[in-house]
Amino acid sequence: MAEIHHKLAKLKPFSDFYLSDSSHGGELLRGLNALRKTKTFCNVFLKTRAEHQGFPVHREVLVAFSPYLKELCENDSATGNSKEILLQELSPSILVSIIEYFYTGVITITTENAQDVFNAAALLQLQTLQTVSENYLVKCTNPQNCLQVMSLAQKWNSHQLLESARQCMGGNFTKVVESSDFPSIEAKDLKAVISGDYLVVSSENEVFGAVRRWIESDREERLRYVPLLMSHVRFRFLPREFLTTTYKHDSVMSVSPLSDDFVHEALMYDTLSPEDQQRVHTARVIERWCSQSTEMLLLVGGVSREPEHNHWTFDPVTSQWYTVSPLQSPRHLFGMAQCGGSLYVFGGLKNMTGDKFLTTVELYDAKLNKWKSVKKTMREARCRFEAVSVGDIVYFVGGMCNDPHQNTLEMYSPTETVEPVKMSTPKLPRYDHCTTVLDDKIYFIGGCTRGHKTLRDVECYDPDQNTWSEVAPLLVPRTGACAVTLDDTIIVIGGTNSKKPLSSCEIYDRNKNKWEYIAPMSECRDHCTAACFNNKIYVFGGSYGRVVQNSVECYNFKTNKWTIVSHLPAMKHGFKCVKTVVNRSLVQPIVFEQV
Repeated sequence: MAEIHHKLAKLKPFSDFYLSDSSHGGELLRGLNALRKTKTFCNVFLKTRAEHQGFPVHREVLVAFSPYLKELCENDSATGNSKEILLQELSPSILVSIIEYFYTGVITITTENAQDVFNAAALLQLQTLQTVSENYLVKCTNPQNCLQVMSLAQKWNSHQLLESARQCMGGNFTKVVESSDFPSIEAKDLKAVISGDYLVVSSENEVFGAVRRWIESDREERLRYVPLLMSHVRFRFLPREFLTTTYKHDSVMSVSPLSDDFVHEALMYDTLSPEDQQRVHTARVIERWCSQSTEMLLLVGGVSREPEHNHWTFDPVTSQWYTVSPLQSPRHLFGMAQCGGSLYVFGGLKNMTGDKFLTTVELYDAKLNKWKSVKKTMREARCRFEAVSVGDIVYFVGGMCNDPHQNTLEMYSPTETVEPVKMSTPKLPRYDHCTTVLDDKIYFIGGCTRGHKTLRDVECYDPDQNTWSEVAPLLVPRTGACAVTLDDTIIVIGGTNSKKPLSSCEIYDRNKNKWEYIAPMSECRDHCTAACFNNKIYVFGGSYGRVVQNSVECYNFKTNKWTIVSHLPAMKHGFKCVKTVVNRSLVQPIVFEQV
């Protein structure tokens, strides 16, 4: 009303006045809901069972919101004139929630009711609610419910939900196969899972055993699926004794003439020359991705004297270094984040002169050990900034660009178009800060601001509320530090206080809103980089004045001690590291003398 009064005050005499009352829709719904609650002017009952008393509602509200109910009333004269509408697919509790949604636009989706809400929204063609509940289910799919979610996705032709459920099953295959619901899976879904790259098994015996169990659960009906499903079993990786002797007596394998072909192919493949092996175009002879993939610490970008040889990954378990594929565009002082299971690099500087700020984005394809350009770029070029992800969104915080003191916050979605949102900005512009995420909130720590002032300030951004709040300051000013989140704590490591590089480290206690010192590193490090692996922190490189550090230190929480565990294969700075999956069959070990 304040805005309307303001316009009236400025109105000239005898002028037309255009009234647009933004509160009108809400008041109308509140009025209708009040009538419903007192059963006033209600002209139809919604029921889930014929014998059920039903819930009194207004037919006009139903047909206005639900295309399904509108068509039902238009095309069915009995329903259109009846005082009852039967919705047998819905439970009474969900129907109550849907009615409340009709009249208020409000509904609570929980892990317990999400499947029922999605089913009701899809049935009644409530597009917004269907989209929201579908996305909620994608995030809440787990080994216990993935088969039910898969069935629901098939019913309503939801590709996104179906893919999510299949991936969940593939990643938790052993657990799902052991469940009582497993025999109910459809043949096409089982085929999709066992043929997919996301299948995780300890051996191919698990895949073969799962197919046998599924067929034997309804043998007479399902024997016809033996050729289809067995064609996606990697027979080459089954025990040789089974391939040479046992399979002929197997009650499932013996029903299909193709079984002999699959086994012969597996036995003969290793006898072929490398050239002939290249001509065999079937996944049955290829090792599964789960057997080729392994987690390591990947070092990305940076500057060295030999740029063509400075792309490495480090295995903390064996302390072995490997070479990996380089970025398509050399860069340093860039941002890096993992989002949606993929690793991305953003922006940065292309060369040492610092006159080329980048907006380009690259994606790491671990399976092929290659970096690929991403068509969607950053809106603003940046360097000396941080990139972090919360959910499916990457946030770029601070840094330097055309404005040497960048104070903006940018949202980036690798897969979807993010509608422009006015983002609130932090209190202080800064660069060479460090950033990490704790409980889906972004912590913006230290760095430099105008006048090259080194900061102790820490700010926290809540993406859900689009608000910033101040956090207890660091014990000492730091710029060029790095930060990690481990066991619900934030650890800030090294950096410089503008006078000298630091070896000290601080840990944040969020319950007390207080920073405390932990053991210092063995060496002082400015602009180092860190990542967590097996509940330990690994810190790489950095500098001490004009000296580039090439050692690698590991922090053990249990002992509160740092230990030098390795050295970089060559001098390098301006890079970042991250724990990620690499293809161990495509990385080459590096042999060098540790200093």
